[in-house]
Amino acid sequence: MIQNVRFVDAREQLLKVSSGDEYNNNGKVLCCAFEFTAGVAYQYYTGGIDAHRSQNWEVKYNVFKGIRSPEGLLAEHAIHFWRESSYTHIEGNLINNCDRGIGFGLGSESTSGHTGGIILNNFVHTNRDVGIGLESAPETSVYNNTVVTDNYSNSIEYRFKNTAGVHIANNLVCMAIASRSDGSGIVESNANIDDFAVFTDAINFDYHLVSTSPGITDAGIALNEVTLDYDCFDRSITSPPDIGADEFATITHTDVALFNNAISLYPNPTADIFTIVAHDTSVFDQFDIEVLDSQGQQHQSYQDISGVIEIDISSLPAGLYFVRIHKDDNLSVQLILKGM
Repeated sequence: MIQNVRFVDAREQLLKVSSGDEYNNNGKVLCCAFEFTAGVAYQYYTGGIDAHRSQNWEVKYNVFKGIRSPEGLLAEHAIHFWRESSYTHIEGNLINNCDRGIGFGLGSESTSGHTGGIILNNFVHTNRDVGIGLESAPETSVYNNTVVTDNYSNSIEYRFKNTAGVHIANNLVCMAIASRSDGSGIVESNANIDDFAVFTDAINFDYHLVSTSPGITDAGIALNEVTLDYDCFDRSITSPPDIGADEFATITHTDVALFNNAISLYPNPTADIFTIVAHDTSVFDQFDIEVLDSQGQQHQSYQDISGVIEIDISSLPAGLYFVRIHKDDNLSVQLILKGM
């Protein structure tokens, strides 16, 4: 378990998962930051996460910045699982200003490949090569990613004959989704854009949708594996789902209602400030509030609150948090995702 760790300015890979005869099983990388602070690495032989013979890993809600080579050769991917790796789950990551984004496998040989796994709900920006690349990576699912690719012809590509049975759906891209060297699978319900005005702030890599957009909002297909979006917003609220990592919706004060509508919490998710309102102060004149991380550690607490309170979580590391509101024997837990 690697959680809430900042990897900064390493001389080679920021996180290396090596292997001899054994496999590395069931690892988790959650809510971490991987960055070269100068916006470029020290040499081409570098990358974000470089994992070999790794099975059933989860890589979720991390940020990757500036993983670029200063030389003519490419840096490795921000996230790369290969050499007999399998069933990696990559979700909700922000990747920006990197040579390459997410890679499963490398080359045409199955011994250097990756089997199964899912890549979903990621914001990916690359400036020299592919955003999501599958090489000898059969049976991979690539769902609901937003991929912006500069200086390269393909946002997503699936390569080599060993890459078979892949499913690529509901992705929002600016360049092609392409088969190379006999890669095969089902490619459906993706959208290609050339107008970045659909995004909140594309220059600063914020790829949330700014409004409804024909061919993007409500234009995807339902996928059993995709129930939430990049911000952990429930996609079932709108139907059919949007294409890309962000599910556009107008968030109002009805976002969360607790204790039979006696308390509201909004907006959810949030990156900074949320509000809790007690509508019936005769019943809820005082209640306790705690902000907890996914491991149950308390980060903030408030007592004897009535009426309206605004809580600022902007100083907390990016990640998943829970707000626990309780009075007497009543208890409710609501998920909040602080933005990256």
